[in-house]
Amino acid sequence: MTPAQVVCAAHEAGLTIRVDGMDLVVRPANRLTPSMRALLVAHKPGLISLFAEAPRTTAILVMASARLRDSRHEQSTALRRRPTACRRDPTGLPSGDFT
Repeated sequence: MTPAQVVCAAHEAGLTIRVDGMDLVVRPANRLTPSMRALLVAHKPGLISLFAEAPRTTAILVMASARLRDSRHEQSTALRRRPTACRRDPTGLPSGDFT
């Protein structure tokens, strides 16, 4: 199982994962089953790396999308600003959350 698949499994179980330094914070804690806990522990290094790369990956995907729209002559001021805004604060990924 990949770290992304672990995040999807946690999401399907109604859990939210956040990285705090080198710790994983899972909410709500009362929904964390022993098997999900074991899965998170086994994949902890990969999950931390995934969360660390999430802002960069998001910015790359948004820039690629903007280039595609530009190639179709669908330019707008908002599209040109979007990659810069995503590098500062990627949409959907505030404060290292990945759900």
